[in-house]
Amino acid sequence: MMELSGSEKELLRSAIGQAFPNPKSLSMFLSGQDFTSLPDGVGVDIAQPYDLVLKDYIDNVIEPEGLMNKLLKCLVDRPRISTQIKSLMDPVDVNKDQWFRIYKRGEVALSYCDREQMFDFFDKYHPYTANPWSKISELKTEQISQSKSFLAIITPFDLEDIDTPDGDIFKYAFEDWLNSHCDRAETPKKFMLLYERDEVLNWWNSWVEKYRGKYPSIDDIPVFLREFRNDRADLAVLKKDLWRFLNDADPPIEANVLLLGIPTISAGAISAKASDIELVNFLGKYNPDRVQYWEDGWAESKRMTEAERAELFLRPPIFVRSAADKHATISGLRGDLILPLARALGYAEYDVARVWRDIVGQFQRVFWRPEGEWWDGTEIDRKVECALIGAPTEIGEKLAKKAGLSELLESKLRTRFENLPDSDPNRELLSTNLQELGKTVVEQGEYETVAVSLDSLDDSVSRFNRSQLNIVAAHDQRTRPGDRQHTISHFEDWDSKIDALVARYFPGREPKIFRIAVLFQNFDKFDGLKFDEGLSVRRWNLLKIKRENDKFVFNPNDLSHLKQAATELLKP
Repeated sequence: MMELSGSEKELLRSAIGQAFPNPKSLSMFLSGQDFTSLPDGVGVDIAQPYDLVLKDYIDNVIEPEGLMNKLLKCLVDRPRISTQIKSLMDPVDVNKDQWFRIYKRGEVALSYCDREQMFDFFDKYHPYTANPWSKISELKTEQISQSKSFLAIITPFDLEDIDTPDGDIFKYAFEDWLNSHCDRAETPKKFMLLYERDEVLNWWNSWVEKYRGKYPSIDDIPVFLREFRNDRADLAVLKKDLWRFLNDADPPIEANVLLLGIPTISAGAISAKASDIELVNFLGKYNPDRVQYWEDGWAESKRMTEAERAELFLRPPIFVRSAADKHATISGLRGDLILPLARALGYAEYDVARVWRDIVGQFQRVFWRPEGEWWDGTEIDRKVECALIGAPTEIGEKLAKKAGLSELLESKLRTRFENLPDSDPNRELLSTNLQELGKTVVEQGEYETVAVSLDSLDDSVSRFNRSQLNIVAAHDQRTRPGDRQHTISHFEDWDSKIDALVARYFPGREPKIFRIAVLFQNFDKFDGLKFDEGLSVRRWNLLKIKRENDKFVFNPNDLSHLKQAATELLKP
């Protein structure tokens, strides 16, 4: 592996210090990874301040012995520092596609994008990261060269911090992208810039202007250039446009459905309420959490809070307007929607024109009627509108497909447990007892156990059911025997991942989650039915193993507590 620069070593020391608060905890971790622990007196003085210990360890042990690549691989799966460690890896040691992210550490805009899964296209890519104005190094040069895409997030505050006229990292990545197009590379690279405020856009235009002489065709090279706003509706549109840019195709749709009755009830208005309710009930068989119905007269009473709107916009909504009046036209229904819908979604009336143009009007609209015909059906905006005629079940099947409601919602209770090898006898013991717990909570045949890992939790948490209890059981088989703190840290990692995913998929309305900490090897380090109240992992219920009649079984008191606590949690 190529040698790290001074700033890159500083980043490595900072990451290690963040994950391991003292030399002892670091040394124990490294020993558990079959790696060289901190040597006292061999190039390293353990008695000095921790930062200097790390400096000596890296300079006097890791680098001279050629262990940097091995050290990074040991650290890369630590959840709290994974991003920093991946940014230090040599591309020659990365066996997957790579992309390069250019932003300042702690950038808030990136956290908003991560919350909305804005860049899930790159989930299988290895990410590199750097400050836009930091100096280019040998490692960063190679990382940029091997990356297929570049993402830059620039704010007005970033422009104030430019301390070199060219901004080395940004400049090198920008020119690498340009050359991939001008040199007619087999697969030209992609460049994305998310910016805040017009002053950054003006800066970008000035930046591009400097290259126009050398690259006369620069305006013909595709670039994704978008202003960033912390608005979930705007981010949903941005995500769709970004997917189209990266894939040269429309993204797969996974949408919420909002069925709208008559906005304002007036004399002579003909309601389609009976058909609306039939359609809502049909769609509810797929996923009731993704279907809403606003009954006739909603314009007078409906005002969404920002949190409610954010939840609706978590997936791009499809607005569905029904009509029973044979004289109703699409243009008329659309015109009657604009102001009431913007207000009902919680937007200010003075901002309706912008909101409709930039946000609400960009979402899909479906106009449908049980019978008759649309007189102006050929005049719709086919990019975002469609006009349907048919029975509620027929329309429901089309809407379910359009919204990505591909499977009927499961009513069974599903218990996720941290995976164990098939050969591990504890796997059967755990699965059997979790099934017994399921029998206590739901009726026979309505439960199942599913093995998951910390890395695969994303898809599993996204399928949590608000109408059921969601059980998550993690174990201590991957912790060091006899190490109480390492055991706590393991469950902290699970807590952090679960909480982050729940905040992403269920903002404002958390599903019921029942956490079980299964202690196979460190059961003697913890007393009681739950972790101590003062610990960060206090939400976990304990299930400890014990020896009985020359075999291992779970503590019956723990099992009894789990059944009682799970039943209580299910109560309204």
